[in-house]
Amino acid sequence: MSRPIRRVVLLQNQLGDLGGVSRFCDALSRGLLARGYAVEIGAAEPAAGATMRYAADVPTWTLAPQLPPGAATDGLPGGRRRRELPGALHRFRRRVESAAAERFAGYDDDTVVIVTQLYARERVGEALAPERRRCAEVVQYHNSYSAAARSRDLARAREAYTAADAFLVLTQADAALFREAGFNNMGHIVNPVTVPVAPEADLEDGVVVSLGRYDRQKSLDHLIRAWSALDDDVTRGWRLELYGEGPERSLLEELIDDLGLRGTVRLNGPTAQAHDVLARAAVSAQSSQFEGLPLALMEASALGVPSVAYDCSPGIREIVVDGVTGLTVPLNNLERLADGLATLMASREVRLAYGRNAHRRMQSEFSLDSVLDAWERLFSELVR
Repeated sequence: MSRPIRRVVLLQNQLGDLGGVSRFCDALSRGLLARGYAVEIGAAEPAAGATMRYAADVPTWTLAPQLPPGAATDGLPGGRRRRELPGALHRFRRRVESAAAERFAGYDDDTVVIVTQLYARERVGEALAPERRRCAEVVQYHNSYSAAARSRDLARAREAYTAADAFLVLTQADAALFREAGFNNMGHIVNPVTVPVAPEADLEDGVVVSLGRYDRQKSLDHLIRAWSALDDDVTRGWRLELYGEGPERSLLEELIDDLGLRGTVRLNGPTAQAHDVLARAAVSAQSSQFEGLPLALMEASALGVPSVAYDCSPGIREIVVDGVTGLTVPLNNLERLADGLATLMASREVRLAYGRNAHRRMQSEFSLDSVLDAWERLFSELVR
């Protein structure tokens, strides 16, 4: 029998980026630290322009000191990058695997490594193979089964995740779908969210907020087009604020200009102050094509901000209970998305009612204490 788990190592793709996984690692590490665990946060590589700040008492490290060859920040001219990339990338990956082998060899059977993302597990390679490690390994997938099945992620998970002691997703429904697909080490634990004692948002200011990368998954062009379909009487005194970064930023800027929305729609950069941004919002919106358990919607709900979102995955329905904590609308139905926005924007009383329900749901289902309890139950199972 292994010793009780006393050390937890959280491994992510890039250290300190402003995505939901970094916020998850930060929240879980702080909670575990408060319960007496030794906690580390590591990553395969650093993030470009990282601004995430983890708890001061949590050591952080990266397996690679820089981004891989071929990244936009490597400084190589394009032609040279194309010529030198294959060999340089191979050498980079070998160095990362070597660093992983050295680091993980130092972890004993009182340690669990929680690999939060596929890319990080792929970079670690054989360093966490069962025959080479003494520590326990838990792997996570922070998206839905449908997202995995429609991409290469399902095949990648079969390659990288099947030898782990446990494979966790974010909803019971997604865990069942992965089991049907042949994975036999499945479980689910939701991500935690910090929930204030009472709702903090007053829902008075006319601001609709959406947090997320500017990429195809988030399909923010849908949200912008839905906004443009609203009557002037609905949007008067309101604005749509988007926070993020990504490859579609210029396309979204062009769309805003083409639709004449520059006065009411604004693209902001990524924010390290999600709490403050959401606390000033009256409505949260999401138009993603697929999601796991989106932290931005959870954070909005915890503050008492109601959401309207595409019904794109089981995780959305866990957070936004239609007609109770907010509104879900059929995927890719821009008319219904616009109707949902209009409904919430039209009545502060409706927003307050949904917001109170959303806050209570976060308290009962997603609080940090309840999530920590679930992790500790898993830790106990790992040492049996």
